[in-house]
Amino acid sequence: MVGTGQVRGILAAPSITGAARKELERHGLEFAELTALPPPERGNMQPSLF
Repeated sequence: MVGTGQVRGILAAPSITGAARKELERHGLEFAELTALPPPERGNMQPSLF
């Protein structure tokens, strides 16, 4: 506790395992997936060189 409110933190990770999600929930925390960029368009990609 800080002052009169609870502190919430942010952990940046590419994904979460089932075991980690269960541990978060056991402590009353949550996982939220965020994306910064839209997925790339597949049609405009350069052909593979190999």
